[in-house]
Amino acid sequence: MSKQMSLLTHKKVVLILGSEVTGVEEELLSLSDEIFSIEMYGEKRSLNVAIAFSIAAYELSKNHATL
Repeated sequence: MSKQMSLLTHKKVVLILGSEVTGVEEELLSLSDEIFSIEMYGEKRSLNVAIAFSIAAYELSKNHATL
């Protein structure tokens, strides 16, 4: 992840995932306290939303007793 998710240790969390084409609407992003992105290497520049969720949920689970 491009930003350390450990900042979220004591907060309630909502994961918002956007589509590969349009992403997340600017209005929704402006309401967010934290915005994270998954760093990509190589030629591909997008992940399936299920894979993106899995990575984010895993990172969050390392910082929360329960998810």
